[in-house]
Amino acid sequence: MPCFQAILPDRGLHQAIDQFAATGYNAYREIGTEEQAMHTLTIEYPPEVLWALQQEPQEFEADARLFLALKLYEIGRLSSGMAARLAGLPRSAFIFLLGRYGLSPFGQSPDELEDDLANARLASYPQ
Repeated sequence: MPCFQAILPDRGLHQAIDQFAATGYNAYREIGTEEQAMHTLTIEYPPEVLWALQQEPQEFEADARLFLALKLYEIGRLSSGMAARLAGLPRSAFIFLLGRYGLSPFGQSPDELEDDLANARLASYPQ
């Protein structure tokens, strides 16, 4: 039976955000990916799925990884940056795709935006 594997970072979300804030996105991608242990998620699926979707295995696997990242972002379990990494995309591409799937990169309400801004301001000042 065909299956696909997704490689997931073994790092806490807060630790990843702290490293991102300290080093910047490019340095985080270059340094972080080499130092991180990765986990593998294996999902078996019947060959009929590929036939029903009219997709090659690699295309289906990329879509499944993207849809997992989109859903975890939608329910608030991952930030857009972490979801983008899970999807294997640059954050800018992931944010573009959010609109394609009817999701907002700005949260669900003005209150959430205000909370995000307040948290960003707090994070920018060393304590």
